Amino acid sequence: MIGGDGYDGPELVGVGGTGAENVYFTTHSLMDASLGTAKVKAFIAAYKKEYGHDPESAFAALGYDAIYLMADAIKRAGSASSKAIRDALAVTKGFDGVTGSVSYQPGQRIPQKTVTIVAIKNGKYTLGAQVVPAKVPAP
Repeated sequence: MIGGDGYDGPELVGVGGTGAENVYFTTHSLMDASLGTAKVKAFIAAYKKEYGHDPESAFAALGYDAIYLMADAIKRAGSASSKAIRDALAVTKGFDGVTGSVSYQPGQRIPQKTVTIVAIKNGKYTLGAQVVPAKVPAP
């Protein structure tokens, strides 16, 4: 079975049990306190300290990245003008977020970003692969 980024909640293995074995899905990052990247591990620790539990999915880290991506664009724009911020976002290259590196290609409004493929093995989320699409198709 193959799915998308909404699959990474705790219910998949919790409810699916052995039926979740060999399920693969794409998401923004492997949110695992032991297998994740150093940034993921730090994010999970900070999140747990603040909220008393691990993040439910990668969407928590994606929201965090979105705020810091915007703050980075405002800083680079040197202005709070919406046009200046939009222009700074448009030339973002290699923004290093919790969920991976974000870059925008000329004329594209969809970022080029790491896609994580997670595999369920032995009832656990494991890293299947990480890829950066060479081309992001138009919506």
